[in-house]
Amino acid sequence: MSWLLPEEKKIILLSSIGGALEFYDFLIFIYVSSSIASVFFPSASPTLAMLASLTVFAVSYFVRPIGGMVLSHFGDTLGRKSTFLVSLILMAVPTVIIACLPGYAKIGLLAPILLIVCRFIQGFAVGGEIPGAIVYCVEHVRPGRRNFACAAIFAGLNLGLLLAQGVVGFLQYALNPEQFLSWGWRLTFLLGCVTAVVGTLLRNNMSESPVFLLNEHKIARPLVLLFKEYKTRLLIGISITAIQAVLIYALYIFMPNYLLQLANITLSVTTINLLNFINLSVYTLAILAMGAVSDRLGARRLLSFGTKGLIAFSIAGYALIASGGLFALALAMLLFTVFSAAIAASVPSITAGLFPAAIRYSGVGACYNLAYAIFGGTTPLIIMALLDKSHMPLSPAFYLTFIALMTLVGISQLKSARVSEALHGASEPRP
Repeated sequence: MSWLLPEEKKIILLSSIGGALEFYDFLIFIYVSSSIASVFFPSASPTLAMLASLTVFAVSYFVRPIGGMVLSHFGDTLGRKSTFLVSLILMAVPTVIIACLPGYAKIGLLAPILLIVCRFIQGFAVGGEIPGAIVYCVEHVRPGRRNFACAAIFAGLNLGLLLAQGVVGFLQYALNPEQFLSWGWRLTFLLGCVTAVVGTLLRNNMSESPVFLLNEHKIARPLVLLFKEYKTRLLIGISITAIQAVLIYALYIFMPNYLLQLANITLSVTTINLLNFINLSVYTLAILAMGAVSDRLGARRLLSFGTKGLIAFSIAGYALIASGGLFALALAMLLFTVFSAAIAASVPSITAGLFPAAIRYSGVGACYNLAYAIFGGTTPLIIMALLDKSHMPLSPAFYLTFIALMTLVGISQLKSARVSEALHGASEPRP
């Protein structure tokens, strides 16, 4: 990162690590979803219990747009930094509560109800996290470095996934299944106490966005202006963010659960967790590399490459995964990672470029939170339902292809003159 200024390095590092710690708290749920299903949703059918657990995970995404709208409003009107701290606190407290929450066997129906409330609060909190990190970096880093800076944000978020995957994998290796189901999974949530303290200390050292401080055209109701004057750009942002939202859950977060559903997969849980950990690590490094490429070739061109690559490869990729061979699985995930990293390194800076500074937090927040609520958080549930109804291991590939085609439509709209001007930093569009 020698081409970055010292202050830029600090901003990217603090934003990335803070996001990683907060996303650990939010996403640890999916890695222990089978244990949560047994503790909070006892059922004669393990599939139904698992579907109930995944529904709670998806439900937290439906409140995400609400949290995003509220936090984005304050991010545009009161400042970026303070919104960061609020979202962190709102994430940490429910994490600790879930760790201590009695199961269905002890308090009955109250257990899943309280679990849902905690996930609602976490969904509200995470609504302001990604948009805040993107806007904060874009407004601190020079043009020509912003694609890499935004890519580093998502690489940092992946560190949260890696931490979650690593913690769960270690505990499942160190404990027997009965111990992990009884109390081991709770340790993963208790670690959220540590991440909250570290995250708060890091964010207290962050400065306010200079663009926000210098902007004299602050809007009292940024969301009203967004939905009134920028509907087209909002739809474009949602369409190009949708593929990123689906990919992270289908290929990285839910992949261990998907593999365990395949009858011909003979790999142990420990091996699957290790493979997914390695895959996430490669994906994280690939995002950084693609971010540097994006600054040279252009974010739109790289996004088009990644999306078209997914359309061409998705069916063949899932066929390799479903074949049951270890080499075939590794090859498929490597190729998926190339296309996924190209997309992850391109989408953030494009969405930030769609909106002027006065409503940027709200615009980016709406794009991400609506896309992740509609497409991302529901992906595990949709994949599980497709597998249960069709009994076709390739069914997730058809869903990926459909979303990628929708994203291509959004990419085609980026060629309009006004959007291109914003993307290339030729001017700062006025509200």
